Order: sequence, then C-alpha cells, then structure tokens
Amino acid sequence: MPIYTYTALDDPSAIAGTTVAHGINSAGQIVGQYPSKNAIHGFLYSGGAFTTLDDPSATLNITEAFGINDMGQIVGLYAVTGGIAHGFLYTGGTYTSIDDPLADPTQGTEAIGINNRGQIVGWYRDSMFARHGFLYDPNSGIFPPYFTLNDPLATGDTFAYGINDAGQIVGEYSDASGSHGFLLSAGKYTTLDDPSAGGPLSSTVARGINNKGQIVGSYRDSANHEHGFLYSGGFYITLDDPLATQGTEVFGINDAGQIVGRYVDAGGTHGFLATLGPNPPPPGGTTADMILRASRALSQYEVYDIGSNSILAAYSLGQVGSVSPGFSRVQRATAAGKPSSGSNSGIGVTSHRREVVRVAGPPPQRRRRGWRSGCPGLREN
Repeated sequence: MPIYTYTALDDPSAIAGTTVAHGINSAGQIVGQYPSKNAIHGFLYSGGAFTTLDDPSATLNITEAFGINDMGQIVGLYAVTGGIAHGFLYTGGTYTSIDDPLADPTQGTEAIGINNRGQIVGWYRDSMFARHGFLYDPNSGIFPPYFTLNDPLATGDTFAYGINDAGQIVGEYSDASGSHGFLLSAGKYTTLDDPSAGGPLSSTVARGINNKGQIVGSYRDSANHEHGFLYSGGFYITLDDPLATQGTEVFGINDAGQIVGRYVDAGGTHGFLATLGPNPPPPGGTTADMILRASRALSQYEVYDIGSNSILAAYSLGQVGSVSPGFSRVQRATAAGKPSSGSNSGIGVTSHRREVVRVAGPPPQRRRRGWRSGCPGLREN
C-alpha cells in the first residue's frame, strides 16, 4: 500500500496558523501566502527557505502567490486601494500586471496558474459582477492575448485554476445544483464530480493539473467536511492530512506527483507538502493465496506487491483489517525568479506519514483562492 509523507509548511514570518501552500513546480519550489499583522504576503519556499513576495504596486498591502512553473515564473494577485485585485506575473525580478481587458476596472483580475509555455489562467469579474475564467496566451499571435473561458453547463460563474503544458485547463463552474470541477481539453469541457461529494449542493473543485494529466482539487462530503482529492487513471483518491481536524484542501501537483495544499487544525491553517513513497512489502507470512482468498464472501481483497509473475483478479478492491484515521480512499469515476525581498529559514517544518488504500465501488461553504475569499482579518468590500 503506498505511503504519503506529509510535511507541514508554516512561514516563520506568518501569524501562527495562517500559512497556505498553493503551487509547486518540478524542482519542488512552492508558492503560497501568509498574513502578518497589517498585510498579506506571497512566499516562495525553495531550498528549505521562505522568501517573501510583495508586488510593489500593492497599495493595499496584499500580495498572494498561486502558481509557479519550472522556469521559476510566479503568478498571483495584488490588491490596491479600493479593494481592486490585479493579477501579476513575476519573472526575472520584475512584476508585470495581468488584467483581462473585459474585467470591470472596479472588480479586477486574478492570475492563478501558469505552465512552462508561459500560458496563464485565472478569472475576472465583469461589470455585471459575473465571474469568468480566462486564458492568457502570449504565443497566440493575437493582441491582447486573452481568451474567455465559460463552461457551457455553467448557469453561474466559471473559474480557471490550473493549466499544463498540453494546454489542458482545470477549474470550477456553478449551476443550480452547486459547484463542479471541469477539465477543458482539446476544446471539450468534461465535468469532474468526486463520487464522495454530497450534501444539499454538490461541491467539487479542480485546482491543478500536471503534465501526466493527474488532477487535484477538493470536495465537500454530506457532512460538509472538506477533503482533498487526486484524480488519476480514472480513479478519485481522497487526500486528508492526518493532522487535519477541520478539513484539507489540495491546490497543486507537479510532474513527480508531489501535492501541496492546506489543512486546518485547532491551531489554524497550515500549508503542507505530500510526497508519495514506494509500496511497503507485505507482512511476514503473507502469500498470494492469502491475498486472493481474503474476505471472498464480501468480494474484498487486500492488495500487496506479490511479485512480477503473479496475476491478481478481483471484482472490487478493498481494505482488509483496520485502517489508521485519515486514510485515503480511491473510487472509480462516474463522470464523463529571484524574489526581491527578504529570506527566512524554514522554521516549523514537520513531517508525518499515512497509509493509502484503494477501493472500487459506490462511495460510502468552500474557501476560494484569493483575498476576497476569506483571508484572516480581511473582508471584501
């Protein structure tokens, strides 16, 4: 059974319990945000050190970093007096504003994801207060290089959050039944709803996608609890940081499968890095026959690495024996730069581990990215 190692990420300059990790690149560099007494700052975590990111145009003292590509280019938002948000691209020591021309000048734009081709996705709000996803493609030959993204099933807003090098985009749209994730690939929108999402309103959000097509995001269950997920190979895998007592959200994934997000416990919000380890060997004395015959009456089987010459067949896969709290569940899908400001050491970084099991069969008010969506101590005007 695969093992995830979870590492807590708390910026040492942050108010305790307020750090969020949003994005990660192939080098393991992580970006996110933290608040201080009178401001919100972006950060870059690289080589074990936190570096603060503050856009010099942020007159409201709000900067948040959401995405980073393999060239170290970073995207996010900054806010100015009056509460207006602008996207930014940080590259080569320079901040450049990203503002969709269709955005109402009093409402703003947020840049959320960037790939290695320099394509950027995010969302903007128009004069009717409707929110739309956008793609900024500097290689399109069109000026200005902005393209609006609206899921055709949306009766409410559409948000674009992540993009990979193939131009596949993930995000969220809303309709009368709630919020749904989407994948936009080759011009086609596909809805992504985690089978474990429940409650009076559906709530699944796709946040990031890597170059293997693996998608991460979050969902709420019927008890209104927040969980992260990984969607890979047609399966949804639930991701819960074992230290979380009040929810887990997942925001980014790199090509190595490293995942970042945030979890909430009694002490507040903490960023995390989750890394997938190798399968451990089976317990001593376990044989292939024991694995195949386990709980046959219930069509459940415990799966181990039983050797390259073994064949395993089952109608469903399930856990045999006890499972530690915080286990991840897998379910079959049913739906179709160098920073300019100070550096801090990586204080307060801890690690913990959790087992993951796979299961096939029926499955037994979200925080949106951006200061408008509930950063500590700030309110939207």
